Amino acid sequence: MAVRIQMRRGTTTQWNNADPTLNEGEIGYNTTLGAFKIGDGSTIWSELDYYQTAASITPQEINAIDISEKGAANGVAELDASKDVITASKVIFEGATADAYETYIQVGAEPAVADITLTLPTVSGTLISSADTGTVTNTMLAGSIANEKLTNSSITINGSAVSLGGSITLPGDIEGVTAGTGLSGGGTSGTVTLSIDTTITADLSTAQTLTNKTLTSPAIGTSLTTASTSFDLLNTTATTINLGGAATVISIGSTSGTTTVNNNLTITGDLTVNGTTTTIDTQTLQVEDKNVILAYGNTSDAGADGGGITLLGTTNKTFNWVDATDAWTSSEHMNLASGKSYKINNTAISAALPALTWGEVKNGKSGLVIS
Repeated sequence: MAVRIQMRRGTTTQWNNADPTLNEGEIGYNTTLGAFKIGDGSTIWSELDYYQTAASITPQEINAIDISEKGAANGVAELDASKDVITASKVIFEGATADAYETYIQVGAEPAVADITLTLPTVSGTLISSADTGTVTNTMLAGSIANEKLTNSSITINGSAVSLGGSITLPGDIEGVTAGTGLSGGGTSGTVTLSIDTTITADLSTAQTLTNKTLTSPAIGTSLTTASTSFDLLNTTATTINLGGAATVISIGSTSGTTTVNNNLTITGDLTVNGTTTTIDTQTLQVEDKNVILAYGNTSDAGADGGGITLLGTTNKTFNWVDATDAWTSSEHMNLASGKSYKINNTAISAALPALTWGEVKNGKSGLVIS
C-alpha cells in the first residue's frame, strides 16, 4: 500500500509573511529555495532551521563569510597559520568621525632579501616620524649618534674645526696669573685666587670712603644714608639739579626742624601749607587771586568775630568783623579822596541826607546845622 505524505508548501515570501508555528514533526517546504523545515510545535517558521544539503546552503543563510570575500575589495582580511593579519599594503584607521580623512599604516617597497619585522615598544608613548617637529628626549636615544648623522658634526675652536667627540690641543699655555691694579693675589699653578684690594678699589662688604670718585649712571637702592650730622649731596659747581624724576610724592626733611631754600623758588603746581604759622618775610607780596578768603573752613559769624586785617604801627591799625555789632569796624579814621563819597544802597550819603553845615560855637562847642 502506497503512503502519500502531504506537506505545507509556499514561497519564501509566503512563509515569511505568514511565519506560522509548525506542529511537531510537520514538514514545511520552501518552493523558492527547494528546502524544508520540520516543526517542533512551539517555534515559529523564521526561527526554524532548513534541512538541506551543505552544497546548497548559501553563506547568507547561515550568516557566514563566502570564501571569495577573503582578501577581496570591501571583503575581509585573512589570517595566516600564526593568526597574523595578511594585507596587501596598508591598514586604515577611520578615527572617531567617519569623514574623508583617515590614518594609514603602510609598508614601503617589497623586502628584497628577507622578512622585515617592526617591533613596537612595550611602554605607552608617542611614535616619532621623519616629519615630526617635536622634541626628542635623551631617554628616547639609546647609544651614540654618528657625527655624520648630525647637521653640525663639528665645532670650531680657536679657528680650527674639531669633530664632535674629537680633541684639540690649544696653542700656548698660561704660565701665571698676576694681580693688576685694584687686585691682590695671583699664582702660577693650581687654583689661582684674585682678591679685591680694598685700599684701591671699592667693594660691597667693606665700609670705605670714596674720594674724588665719579659715579656714571649709578644704580642706588631704596635709600642713601650717612652717619654724619652734615651731608653734602652735590658739589658747588652743579647749576641744574633734577630731583624726583617721575615721582609723584617727594618728602624732604623730618617732621620737625628747618628746611632752607637759598635761591629763588618757583612752584608750578598748587602749594599747600599745613603748619600752624605761615610767615611771609618779603617786601613785595603779589596775589593774583582777586578774592582773598579768611577763616577758611569757618561756618558761623561767631567764628568770624575779630577776623580782618591788622596793620602794625605805633598802635595797631585794624579793620575787623565784630559779631556783637554785626558790622565791619575800623580802629582808624576813614578818609575819602576828593570826588569820592560814602554810599548807602548805591546812593551817596550827601544826596540822601539834608545839607549839613557846622553852626556857630556856643559855650565852647560847635554843632551841626541841618538846613
